[in-house]
Amino acid sequence: MATTLEDGSVVLLAKETSLLYPEHFIADKREVSLQGNAFFDVAKKQGQPFWIDTEQAKIEVLGTAFSVQSDEHAPFRLSVQRGIVKVTLKKGNQECYVKAGEAVVVQSQRLVVLDADKENEEWGSFFKHIRFKDESLGHILKVMNMNAGSSQIRVASPALEKRKLTVEFSNESPETVATLIAYALNLKCTRQGDTFILTE
Repeated sequence: MATTLEDGSVVLLAKETSLLYPEHFIADKREVSLQGNAFFDVAKKQGQPFWIDTEQAKIEVLGTAFSVQSDEHAPFRLSVQRGIVKVTLKKGNQECYVKAGEAVVVQSQRLVVLDADKENEEWGSFFKHIRFKDESLGHILKVMNMNAGSSQIRVASPALEKRKLTVEFSNESPETVATLIAYALNLKCTRQGDTFILTE
C-alpha cells in the first residue's frame, strides 16, 4: 500500500504493516509510528525533523530514502538508500548514524552498522506490488517514477496531477503503467524518448 503524507513524504507499506500518523503534523516535528516493514522517501523540511517510532528503536530522519524492518517475527533492520538516518535503541539509548549504502541491525541488544551493498533487492521488493487507494495522479507518478530508472511518466498539465485513482500495479514496466493510467482516466499516452506523457 502506498501512502503520501501531508508533507509530501511517500511510504510504501508491506503486508500486515500499520503506520499511525496525524492528519496534520505539528510545527516543530513530524512523528509517525510503525509496526511492520516499510520503505520511506521522506521530504526534507528545515526545522521539522521526521521521527519514526518502532517497538525497538526511534528513528530520526532529515530527508532521505530507506527501508525499515520492524515486524515482531524478524530482527529490527534499517537500510539507507540515500541521505543519513539516526537510530536510537530504546533499551540502553545507544544511538548511531546510518549513511547511504549502510544498514543497521540489532544484535545482542546492540546496534551494529553493516555494509548494505547486497540490499538492492530489498528496495525492489517494495515496488513489485503497489496499491493506491483514491490517490492523486501526481502522488502515484512520484512513487512509480522512483523505481522506473531512466523511463519516466509525466503529465502534460498540473491539473491532471489532481485526478484521483484507485489502482494496483504488479511489476509492470513504466510503459504498461502509463498505458493503464491513460486507460483508467481516459487520457492519451505518447512517448518522447524515454518519457511517457499523459495528456487529455
